[in-house]
Amino acid sequence: MQREAPNAVTEARRTAPPAPAFVPGLVRPEAVDIDELKAEGALLVDKGSDIEEAVRWITEGGRALVVGHWRDLERCRAAVLKPLKRAPANAKEAEKQRTLKKQLSDRLLGRVVQGRIALQGAPRADFLLTLYGDLFGGGRQFALPSGVLMGLANAWQYFEGGVRFPFLAPPVLSGPVRPFYGVYAYPHPVTHFEMLIEWLQNCSSRPTNALDLGTGCGVVALVLRQLAGIPDVVATDVSPNAVYGAQEEFKRHGIVGFKVLCSDLFEGLEGQRFDLVVFNPPWLPLPTPSANEPPRTVLDLGNFYSSDLFRRFFEGLPEVLNPGGRAVVLFSNHAFNRGYVHEHPLREALRDSNSSIQITQVLRRDFDIEGRRRRTGRPQVKPSLEEPAAELWEFRIPDLASTDSAKRSA
Repeated sequence: MQREAPNAVTEARRTAPPAPAFVPGLVRPEAVDIDELKAEGALLVDKGSDIEEAVRWITEGGRALVVGHWRDLERCRAAVLKPLKRAPANAKEAEKQRTLKKQLSDRLLGRVVQGRIALQGAPRADFLLTLYGDLFGGGRQFALPSGVLMGLANAWQYFEGGVRFPFLAPPVLSGPVRPFYGVYAYPHPVTHFEMLIEWLQNCSSRPTNALDLGTGCGVVALVLRQLAGIPDVVATDVSPNAVYGAQEEFKRHGIVGFKVLCSDLFEGLEGQRFDLVVFNPPWLPLPTPSANEPPRTVLDLGNFYSSDLFRRFFEGLPEVLNPGGRAVVLFSNHAFNRGYVHEHPLREALRDSNSSIQITQVLRRDFDIEGRRRRTGRPQVKPSLEEPAAELWEFRIPDLASTDSAKRSA
């Protein structure tokens, strides 16, 4: 993918809509009361602070509140996490590093005031208004962990500047995709989307309806409707943030008729069946939280798949797929190649589900250059002779009449 012209980003920012006002029901990281931090004697960090002392304080379990400049937060966070820069020896060590990184990041906080990060030089994070608007009116003073603040700032940057996918460029869409907070929405890689588009172009018959399972920011649903011309598309996601964001995305582009549901896999479909089911799940397994970590939320499920996800997918698929229909899973062998799992999760889940579903074909393709560079952010934990690749898995449910006939012949 070519680097986009600066004026495209500038125009996207100029025309970006403001952050929505407070929306109840969205998932947000937990706020930490300033009074709570004061009562426990949290260390205050500013430009005059001894960073080594702050690192020792945080490493030994204390919490620190940055009260000066944004770069003080960046500087302190970098120093705290510096020991974790070494490459892990294996997948278990990689997950241990990830857990420790989150624990340390959560102990370094920054204050939030009236919808902004209350540090000099802090980037905009306008989704604070959308997620925490109910707290500002009551005058509650609170802070958020450093990783959360950076995530909110990055999310607003992607929303304001927009994400441009070449296959959704005008006239397909009038402008960029503007992903909401809490969904995975990087512009790279696009290899798996390109594989889906080619698969749709090579279909012998066009589906009359389709289900986009785990829609995220709505890219697959837009491909199914705007490029493949499928008239009836239903998009679902387990995250209320993704559902809200996708609904707003479709409105911005004037696309009507989409049905977007908050659903865990096939829940809430009320007996609907589809000619095509497309599933674009995360590629990496959900790490198990340590004893000191809060429970996982649906925000984590935008980046990681739960241990039972694919088994439940195969068990429920026969209930929503029309006779002769197809299911497509856009995936990658990244977790298997890098040693995070010992068996490809789709093959393992299909076997364990005892389902009659058949694999029609598996297509693999090397990632584009940008995709290889920015694929997941996780380190490689074992040497690999083969680079991870994008995958398209096609499944079908065998025709019952044909199956019975074959059994009688045997």
